Amino acid sequence: MAVKITIDEQKCTGDEFCIDGCPIPCYEINGGTGKAMLIRETECLGCRNCADVCPTGAIAVEIIEERK
Repeated sequence: MAVKITIDEQKCTGDEFCIDGCPIPCYEINGGTGKAMLIRETECLGCRNCADVCPTGAIAVEIIEERK
């Protein structure tokens, strides 16, 4: 399974809900922008917790099926 994660920086408020909601965690706050940034996409479980807890809808998680 592959996962594509998109963060809409216009919507992101840097509230860290994605960091708290992610069991890995795959996110951290960018010190320059104050916005969430993805740091471990390849480790993402595809659980969508980050998108579910984001109050602004800034995160989209897409599960991509790998071809065999």
